[in-house]
Amino acid sequence: GGEAGWSWDEELKQLGELLLFGAAMHVLTSCFLCTTQCVGPSMTPTISTDGDVLLAVPFCLYRRVHGGLPRLDSVVLCTSPSNPDQTICKRVLGLPGETVTVLPPPGRASALRHFGTAPGTLHRMAAEPPPGTREYQLPLPQGHIWLQGDNLSDSTDSRIYGPVPVELIQSVAVLRLWPFRTAGLLPAA
Repeated sequence: GGEAGWSWDEELKQLGELLLFGAAMHVLTSCFLCTTQCVGPSMTPTISTDGDVLLAVPFCLYRRVHGGLPRLDSVVLCTSPSNPDQTICKRVLGLPGETVTVLPPPGRASALRHFGTAPGTLHRMAAEPPPGTREYQLPLPQGHIWLQGDNLSDSTDSRIYGPVPVELIQSVAVLRLWPFRTAGLLPAA
């Protein structure tokens, strides 16, 4: 017995299809594409403070397809160098071996003078800028990139924690999915 039009066979078939879809989505989002919600003021106006949802490519796949590092001006998601439990969303403004101009963040008289947080990794600048210097040039070490938020007045970024190890990159953002009215490729800075 049972209701007309209902059968265990049909229910099990639908359950199997749902499980297959779930498994396919898991493989797709962990190996090929992922979505993430970015919240906070550091990337405004590119990414709103309301929590835009971005489509990103995991960095391990990005490296295989593009042959290396993210491009300058790419938006990346990284493990925070100052808090490994946190993920940050910033723009790549310097690649390994390049020289960047370091400006102090708002409210600071001078910019970064040392970088590295783990014991034994504190690096001193190659040459200390003259006292009172507000900006200076910093050569990026191999294996490190320079990250900054688009909202320079409200971003904790490489100006605070220094060059970021490439191995902290989790993914490279490709486009905005939500909100729909602004969906599409992320604009350049």
